Amino acid sequence: MPQMQEISSVQPRDPAVAKAMKPRRFKFVNLPFVLVISALVLIGLLVQFSATSFDSDYSFSRQVQGVLIGVILMIALTRFDYRALSGYTTLFLIINVVLLISPLLPVIGHEVNGATSWIRIGSFSLQPGEFAKVTVVLLAASIMARYGGRLNDFREYLKAVGILMVPFVCVMLQPDLGTGLVYLVIAAFALIAGGANWRFLVGTLGVLVALVAAVLLIDP
Repeated sequence: MPQMQEISSVQPRDPAVAKAMKPRRFKFVNLPFVLVISALVLIGLLVQFSATSFDSDYSFSRQVQGVLIGVILMIALTRFDYRALSGYTTLFLIINVVLLISPLLPVIGHEVNGATSWIRIGSFSLQPGEFAKVTVVLLAASIMARYGGRLNDFREYLKAVGILMVPFVCVMLQPDLGTGLVYLVIAAFALIAGGANWRFLVGTLGVLVALVAAVLLIDP
């Protein structure tokens, strides 16, 4: 009976392969992505500083504090595998609805520029729609992750679109068109990245264009 050749080492001989197989401390960090985000943040801070340096009522330090808080959260989240969030679609949907409906409560709701999109408790003010942008991204990603990059079933497509439209409908009750358009863009990119059939996408775009045209004709 022939003898199997003994494996002398389990280490790859190719240095490139060995480097690729070496475990990384921050294995979920995409370095090019981090560099691009850092550059955008720095550019934003420079623009803010140059535009508000002569405004005594504006606190540039608050912007810096916000960036520092964001960096701390980013570092903390690099230790978390984001793929674990894919099974929490219902939770993200509930969080979105609660956040976006909360300004409509008569006790805490506060109207600004014609939209009841803020909540005010004493001297504390908050716009939940801004926080909901994060949960809308998580909601869209968790929905599209279920289809594995291919969404060719029309019923499933309608189901996904229907769930993604819930945050838009809630924010339009305030109404806040600017935030609503942001939600629509997030949903559109999620459908495209999630592999939705292009015929479904073109059809949806046609329906949206028709609806916008009808609104402009009714109320020019």
